[in-house]
Amino acid sequence: MVPLLELFNIPDAKIIAPSVLIGIIELALPTMLITDTTISIAARFFVVVLSSLQVIFFTESANAILESDIPIKWWQLIIIFLIRTIIAIALLSIVLFLFF
Repeated sequence: MVPLLELFNIPDAKIIAPSVLIGIIELALPTMLITDTTISIAARFFVVVLSSLQVIFFTESANAILESDIPIKWWQLIIIFLIRTIIAIALLSIVLFLFF
């Protein structure tokens, strides 16, 4: 994830990279990974908003897909999560640089 975050000029990309993919598990876990680090406010904002988006996107879409009659495998849900995470990173990088 470091090259992707650096591509979008996200500050402290090497430090926050592990928290990007862990957002599939729980909302609070990505923020707990960065609590003891000294990173910029912009990087903290990025992690908090991205983890919130990931949880909203994954829980809502996964529940809807699993409740429907769409035949989908668990690894396809992971791919959907990754695609939505990449889109969220791109959009969030725009918001990040508008505010910071």
